[in-house]
Amino acid sequence: MWCSCRIHFRTFGWMLTWRVMTDHLFPERDLWDPRWRDEEHVNTGFMFARASHRSLQLVHDFIRAHHSPWDAQTLGGGIFDLFDQRIFSSFLRRRLESGECVSHMENLTYGSRWRSPSGQSGEWSENPSIRVLHPDVIAHGGSFFWLRSWRRRHLEAPPVAHANFGRNKQYFLRDRGLWFIENLTERFREPVQYDEYYPPALLPEEQDETIRVDDENDTWRFLLYEPRGTSTCSTWNLDPLACQFLDLAAALEVAVLLKRRLVLPDAFDCSLLPMWDAYGMSSTFQTPHEGCTFDYFADAEGFTKRFGHLLVEAGLKKSPDFLRLQKASAHLGRASDCQDLPLARAFGPAVLEVLDNVVTLRDHLRQLDGRGLDRHLFPCRWVEMDTESYARRAGGW
Repeated sequence: MWCSCRIHFRTFGWMLTWRVMTDHLFPERDLWDPRWRDEEHVNTGFMFARASHRSLQLVHDFIRAHHSPWDAQTLGGGIFDLFDQRIFSSFLRRRLESGECVSHMENLTYGSRWRSPSGQSGEWSENPSIRVLHPDVIAHGGSFFWLRSWRRRHLEAPPVAHANFGRNKQYFLRDRGLWFIENLTERFREPVQYDEYYPPALLPEEQDETIRVDDENDTWRFLLYEPRGTSTCSTWNLDPLACQFLDLAAALEVAVLLKRRLVLPDAFDCSLLPMWDAYGMSSTFQTPHEGCTFDYFADAEGFTKRFGHLLVEAGLKKSPDFLRLQKASAHLGRASDCQDLPLARAFGPAVLEVLDNVVTLRDHLRQLDGRGLDRHLFPCRWVEMDTESYARRAGGW
């Protein structure tokens, strides 16, 4: 089960228990640590609560303190914040610190089960209990889409995954095989969406069209390649990761020159990630190249908004429609096999796989085309990554 919205469950019983998920990657170390931002502790995307007087009182106190700027200032003395996850997590943390709540995470306990006597009764009362579920089982987006941490529990998939963290959720859901309303025919008829922050790459008019093999059957044309790294890397003194993105840029240009859609690769080298060892990814990946897509290294939203009308996600290769098309695929073994660009564009198979060095093939097609498309696809020589969207640092910035 995956969810991209807030889901709340309720049942009746005697136990004073809430169950919530967390955005921490390592909750055993970081949960309720004040050095971390409050919104990391509790993720409000998936919650379960047992109805009881104390549980309902907790909700009432939260709403009373935070549901409007006026109540925040006059009634509960809290802080008004439109980010419900941050303010709810902050509310719970303050309750823990004041002894009005107890929290559990697997075999760890935070706070006290019992509230100290108050008033004239002098009786101890039981605190509401908040159990935080481990992200290896109830996964947030970082755990699910990138780390695959459910494998540490020997699970085939987590029972729940929250589609947060990564921007452009549609891309991630499609690529990870969770977009269940796909229609290969209708999908590529959709008009190009313009975004002022990430405008789509504008091509010459003769290139700005989508080509089909068979108009009657709506069979689309695709290009496949594998990011093997290029022989030019040593000449240009590029590191392995730069070589893989050089291949990607070259493959996109080859696909457009041949009037095909590029199928993004899923065999980058994730061991090149700075978080590979720090986040224990070697224990959740069968190999460093297993399902390693470009989004491990770059901003999926900016890239797909700019080039999405020219390519498709790697996960399409696993769809039944694509597998059917791939049965009649062909290979382009060497750049020298392609001596006539119009003939190469008219070459019929729905799926064309590049076996040659894709940079060499790109250079060869540039010569045949007479100009190349690099300045249309990549008007700048660099693309800035929005690192603030992904950075998580103890103690804030």
